[in-house]
Amino acid sequence: MKYLEAVKAALSARDSEIRILVVSTEWRELLVPFSSFVRRVTCQVEGFRLTVDENNIPVSAEKVAPVDLVADRLFAPWHEVNLYEDRPALDGGVAGYEASCAAKGIDNYVLIVMEAQAGFHEASAASIKAALDAICGDEERSALGMRNSTEIVEWLPEHRFLLYFATLQMSEEDCWAGIRAGAESEDLAEFESYVEEMTGEERLCTLHEKLYEVEPSPPRDYYEIGYPAKFGTKLLDTEGWQILEVRRYGTLRSNSLLADDAIVSDLRGTDGNSAQKFSRDFMLSSKAEVAEVRAGIQRCLRDNAPWRLQLLRMIDELSANRPELHARLRVFNPSNFCLTLYLVASRPDGESYVPDYTLALFEPGSEEPDEIIFGAMQPNDASPSFTKLLHDYYEGDGFRFLLNLNWGGYESRDPEIARSLGMSYKTFKLVTANGQQQYVELDELGWQPRGQVVDGFAQYFERFPDLCHDVCEYYATHWNGVMTMHDRDEEGNFRT
Repeated sequence: MKYLEAVKAALSARDSEIRILVVSTEWRELLVPFSSFVRRVTCQVEGFRLTVDENNIPVSAEKVAPVDLVADRLFAPWHEVNLYEDRPALDGGVAGYEASCAAKGIDNYVLIVMEAQAGFHEASAASIKAALDAICGDEERSALGMRNSTEIVEWLPEHRFLLYFATLQMSEEDCWAGIRAGAESEDLAEFESYVEEMTGEERLCTLHEKLYEVEPSPPRDYYEIGYPAKFGTKLLDTEGWQILEVRRYGTLRSNSLLADDAIVSDLRGTDGNSAQKFSRDFMLSSKAEVAEVRAGIQRCLRDNAPWRLQLLRMIDELSANRPELHARLRVFNPSNFCLTLYLVASRPDGESYVPDYTLALFEPGSEEPDEIIFGAMQPNDASPSFTKLLHDYYEGDGFRFLLNLNWGGYESRDPEIARSLGMSYKTFKLVTANGQQQYVELDELGWQPRGQVVDGFAQYFERFPDLCHDVCEYYATHWNGVMTMHDRDEEGNFRT
């Protein structure tokens, strides 16, 4: 992109007078950025894959067609997780998805075939048993006529295989066509009324989910919703599922240049598909790259106004004042302060759950950053309590407090809740003034001197031990890392 702008400036050329040829012998890592570039510029762009002989002399050239992207992503971020006990059941699931998608007009999708690592079932069963025992002991269960925890976990089926479904993002029109073909008339009328007031991503998400739901549905032994963070962080990184095969359909099957690694990377959502992670290297002089980064920040931090507004402000200022710099942005935004407290306290790798971002700035040709701007959570002057948290945000109901665990723990009100509990999202950088290094903090008036940037979570645990104990105990009692256990009274009400 930067070379295109340089050519236009040097030759005073119009877009209609420029033709760009992208030529390479290897396209596996180039196809997606090439497709994004084609979509973004108005001049003629063509790609060619060269074949060379043993002396690296070109012998043929094949034209490369760009793939369709939506907001620079390949796949819709709304997925499905299907579990199977054995290989025949898995094969039935694959055949079922092929029939289901054909009936609904879903043409371009992938099925990721995965296998559980050795010992996964035993570890999950042990975790569930420990959670059951924490809620109610075997003697109490026996007195109530209930099975003991060992019998319960022995009854749990062992799911050895997983089938992960994701489709290229579809238009509203295509979603409606599939929904109307499969939904009953009464159900369809109710759904049309339900989505009538929805707009934007909420509407598109609901349409995709409804399309997946209508008949025919594929067979599965167990089902969960999927999303980028679950695919990457939970299934691959934490639980260690092994990818056996990436099955492609439609245009994905015919495109041999699109690598399986690129598909897996897109499903992970590292480019802003998820509201938890975003990473990008970019030139501040490139309007197109800056626009792409701004869009990624808007997606990733859509519910985190403090960091979103601060980052957008800094990128605008840097683009205007220091366009020669190269920038590297990394954002981790788990968006659930209470859950982060628990994970930091209970996991050996607790620090990896702490939200943060870094914006590293590099002078031309330098591999060492000239400046690093970073985001961190810092304690404030609030006086929090767990009871007040439940009352103010969850109607005094512990069931509602745990509800977000059903979709990965994401809490859209997280910055507001965190601030009320005594923790705020801040932006800092380290500068040198009069030969001395000092931290400065970004506020509405610009960069202000700051004494020291502390380890926010360590200080928080020290300052608010009672709240931290209550939060951690509540998660430990009602959640085993996989499922929530809801303790109810004789009338069926959830006991907080």
